Amino acid sequence: MISTPDRRRAIVLADEARAQGVRLEAVCRELGITVRTYQRWARDGELREN
Repeated sequence: MISTPDRRRAIVLADEARAQGVRLEAVCRELGITVRTYQRWARDGELREN
């Protein structure tokens, strides 16, 4: 299981990359997570614990 601080960092990194124009699929591939995992973690603009 990925810790909450690591999830938070992944979301921040993904959002920064997306702001620079990188596609979400490419960001998630580099982070080693699926797009669906990112979506679950970042749902409603807040970090989800589960």
